[in-house]
Amino acid sequence: MTDTIDQLLDIDLDRLVAHPRNVRRSLGDITDLTRSIRDRGIETPLVVLPADGAGVHHIVAGHRRRAAAEAAGLATVPCVVRDYLDEADVLLAMLAENTQRSDGLNIVDEAQALAAVIDLRSGTVSARKLATAVGHSENWVRSRLALLTLPDVALDALHDGTITLDVANALTAVVEWPELVDELVAQRNLTVWQVESAQRAHVARLAVQTATDALTAAGVVTADEVTWRENQRTWKTLDDLGIAPDAHRTEACHTVVVKSRYDGTTVEIPVCVEPKRHRGRNPDSDIVVAPAEPTDEQRAATIDRRERRIAADARTAWLAERLTGRRIPATDALELAVATWLDTCSHAVLERTASLLGIERDESYLQPRLVHDHIAADPKRLTAVAVALVAAHADDHARQSLTDPVVARYLDALDQLGYQPTDWEHAQRLVRAA
Repeated sequence: MTDTIDQLLDIDLDRLVAHPRNVRRSLGDITDLTRSIRDRGIETPLVVLPADGAGVHHIVAGHRRRAAAEAAGLATVPCVVRDYLDEADVLLAMLAENTQRSDGLNIVDEAQALAAVIDLRSGTVSARKLATAVGHSENWVRSRLALLTLPDVALDALHDGTITLDVANALTAVVEWPELVDELVAQRNLTVWQVESAQRAHVARLAVQTATDALTAAGVVTADEVTWRENQRTWKTLDDLGIAPDAHRTEACHTVVVKSRYDGTTVEIPVCVEPKRHRGRNPDSDIVVAPAEPTDEQRAATIDRRERRIAADARTAWLAERLTGRRIPATDALELAVATWLDTCSHAVLERTASLLGIERDESYLQPRLVHDHIAADPKRLTAVAVALVAAHADDHARQSLTDPVVARYLDALDQLGYQPTDWEHAQRLVRAA
């Protein structure tokens, strides 16, 4: 900015126009501002550039005030006439003015204005200088500039409020894969965790593809994790068979399973897809693997699996007959259902259940036995515990959506018990009903 002394003038509205580099894409709702100006006038003057050859002043700060003044019926508005060194200084002034206000700029507008300043200064301005000029931190500047690496579909979603700033920042890590960005932005209620999970999965897929392509180029047959899981009963690893990979590599049944690791790397597991080829003499293979004699532990495990299956079949047959035409005591069934739910529910549901029941505890990690003890102390509490479990489970689902069937049934039940939903809940349920 120059040392020119500012002038305070009343200027006709028709001589005030938006600056060509106005950083605001939208004026937003000016109803309240219009009412305030109609009642009290403009309390903060606009900041404008000196008049050009046609007598027109370009607005640096005050685009919303100018629009509201026109809506309020004013003919002139007070303005501070200020000169600037260049257009970069004008943009910095706009940023400083608008980003400090509660009704300030959209994040994308801020980022694009910062980029424009850098471009006007031929890339010579640092993030620190920009931060000082606009009254924000260096991290604020850098995070917004990083957003400009995103494709338009993500920037539009951020501008429209479809995704949050945290999600947009997370998306900057996957900009090299535009199709993945498109897929993520299309999701509703996208979270940072979902972006990071998608990134890890995509990196893993690429690593598996790279390793698979290299093996295929070397003439090696490969299989993915899904195929491996589907055939684990019949396929055997070479370690299990006691066959050296080098000896098995030329066999027709040789395959390498390529699996991904959490860190984005891969592991290659050589397997035999037809182990029976190596049992006894086979003219197609020089490898002979004698069937291993089962150990005592393996025999015991086989017997245990068989007995478990027989017992499970017996229970199923008895219960199926019992449930057909016979009455099960409701109290016994409820007690069993609640006990089973307590021992298998998530810790978050257990914590909320205990909180709803007012159960006090000393240890840092809540154990299901405390709720069991709560019921044992007074069996009449069983119904209250069941309702608390339902409420905790439904509220856990409600954090995602009130349209979830679990939540909908829960809210309908509360209505029947006399609960009065909030206006927001009522509106959300009306949307669901529509």
